Amino acid sequence: MLRKKIPVEILLQPVRLNVQADPARTRGAAAAPITIVEFSDFQCPFCLKAYPTVRAVLAKYGDKVRFSY
Repeated sequence: MLRKKIPVEILLQPVRLNVQADPARTRGAAAAPITIVEFSDFQCPFCLKAYPTVRAVLAKYGDKVRFSY
């Protein structure tokens, strides 16, 4: 790996945002321990490709996951 050969210093801090799920745009149990908040675009083909994965996560984990769009 390149980082092992050449010393690299990363000065940027990771971006962290606290966002709240909008109850009007939420699927799943309100008391779910995990909330996924998706920022998406209805006209974006890549966002459209993410939908089957979101649907699979909701189906697999049921009441353990809450999804907000």
